[in-house]
Amino acid sequence: MSHQDSPPRLAKAHLLTAELRALQHRMNETVDQLCELVGGASASLLLRADTNPLNGQGKLCLTPGFLMSPSAQTYRRNPPAGEMLSAETHFYCDQHQGLVQLVQQPLARQADSRYSLIINFAEFHGDWLSLVVDARSFLAGFDAGKCELGMLIEVSSTAQVTLSSKVSINVGGEWTETHLDVRTNQVCISKASLGRISASDIQAFDIHFVFNPTPRGSIEIRRMTFTLDVEAEPVAAPRLEGVFEDGL
Repeated sequence: MSHQDSPPRLAKAHLLTAELRALQHRMNETVDQLCELVGGASASLLLRADTNPLNGQGKLCLTPGFLMSPSAQTYRRNPPAGEMLSAETHFYCDQHQGLVQLVQQPLARQADSRYSLIINFAEFHGDWLSLVVDARSFLAGFDAGKCELGMLIEVSSTAQVTLSSKVSINVGGEWTETHLDVRTNQVCISKASLGRISASDIQAFDIHFVFNPTPRGSIEIRRMTFTLDVEAEPVAAPRLEGVFEDGL
């Protein structure tokens, strides 16, 4: 390819890429409409309905929406700190030079999630990238009780990208943190005891994932599911006084 041909060919490549993204956006909208016709509700509402109810075993489940439903923006270039990926998940990044790309990619039909999230970075000189999942939807299922958080996550990455995770809970302006054992390039299952939780007292319930990337590489999040196992507090039976006559 000659230098004279390069700019027109590059411009055409950009145009075709833009058209492809527009087609993908239209396809995502069509999928949502089909979900609404078949199920009587949008995909996002169906997902929200799946995460809140407390089942018979006292367990609540949550899978972030960016893994389950199509995003209006399947490609993001150098997103700002706090970029919303789905209703409960935000992306953060410290100051850096270079390029950061977020790509939502469809997965095979038999996969546990409908989509994966790919984070590409090049000439990256910052210290961290992170996802923060707001897990307050768990609190809609119970009032108070002893809780254990479970997590299943699958993250693949290029070599030397480390991952750490923690749960941060704010009660009355005071934060408590519980760390979770996570690793990349494998299916990771982790549990953490959160002690007694009273839903009415909690101002924030966040699950953090912090990556320490190399200057160039890629991270793919393929699975991320949380469970909250609740041991509900027994309800004391009301004491009835004056029902029986004294001495009987």
